[in-house]
Amino acid sequence: MGAALRQREGESERPTSLAETEIYDVLKNERRQHVVEQLSERPETQSVRELSEHIAAAETDSDTPPRKARHSVYVSLCQTHLPKLNDLDIVDYDAETKEVTPGHHAETVAAYRLDTPNVESRRDAYYLGLGAVGTAVVSAGVLGAPVLSVAPAVVGLAFLALTTLVAGFFVVRRRNPSLRR
Repeated sequence: MGAALRQREGESERPTSLAETEIYDVLKNERRQHVVEQLSERPETQSVRELSEHIAAAETDSDTPPRKARHSVYVSLCQTHLPKLNDLDIVDYDAETKEVTPGHHAETVAAYRLDTPNVESRRDAYYLGLGAVGTAVVSAGVLGAPVLSVAPAVVGLAFLALTTLVAGFFVVRRRNPSLRR
């Protein structure tokens, strides 16, 4: 189901509404998610440079991301992501001045972004699962349930070690883009 279109003076056709499939397609990309999030938090005009620095910082987990990372984000925003978001009227992107403001559909897409599973929400689910299973197994041992043949402290230590390994995996994967999906 395609979007209904409207014509702005001097611009190409832009949708008056977006289908859910279009919104989810936009939100499949983390850089576009970051743009929507940043404009949702700060709805005033922002430069592509500001957006690229913010996104590069998030991607590299650094307050001062390397120049190469900032440049890569800047180029992909200018060439791919901002034109796509502009065409869908999620942002208003001026390619000449390199300025971006929220578009007509920015709030709608931002609301969907909150419901879209992302890396952090999957990570939270892993930790929640480990914590719940660990708590249940250690509690059973402390209460004397015959499911454990070892001391509850040993089981607790094993779950603590497993949680540390999972956290280490996410840290390494975040710092090494080739390990991401």
